[in-house]
Parts: sequence; C-alpha cells; structure tokens
Amino acid sequence: MEIKLVFAQIALTRHQPARARSLLEECSKMAVEEAEPRQHYLLTNAWLEAEELDLDRALESIEAAANVFGPRTRPGDHTPHLLVRLVSGHADPRKLDANWLPEMAGP
Repeated sequence: MEIKLVFAQIALTRHQPARARSLLEECSKMAVEEAEPRQHYLLTNAWLEAEELDLDRALESIEAAANVFGPRTRPGDHTPHLLVRLVSGHADPRKLDANWLPEMAGP
C-alpha cells in the first residue's frame, strides 16, 4: 500500500488527480493493520479531496486520520509533512487544518 500512496502523492504534485484517485481506489481495497499507512491513506485522500475542492470531505478525512493512533497528538512518521503539503497547497488552509497541526507541534 505504501508505494501506491507515494505514487498517488506524486500524481497530486503533478496535478494528475485521475491517476491519484485510481491509486487510492486500489489502496482502499487493501487490508492493512498498521496505523501509519492507514493514516497516510486518509491524508492522501484528503489531499485529493482538497484538490477537487471538496473541503467537507477533506476535513472528514483529516479528522479520521487524526484518530487512527488514538490520541490526536501521535502522528505517523511522514504525517506532519503530508499535513503541511495538504494545508499549504490550499487557498484557505484554515478550512483544512482541523486544529491538528498545532496539537502535533507539542508544548
């Protein structure tokens, strides 16, 4: 799953949403027990949704990703980078940050 997610993220940086969607659909059919790839899937999906200006769904995906590990302050290794990319690429990042970035920054 993880390599497909990386390819989907590359497609998103290249403004190829159809390719990203296809890869994410393949990922959605995979059973994965580890929390980190599930979180990365949800954030990559949120990125696609934000690119398609479906901000409500993007926010739902971000919220789901925030709770994958349980406590909202525990991200996967690459999660902060994905969140920054997702939020910085959007015209109004305040609509997508889900108040999660400040929580991950810690005290």
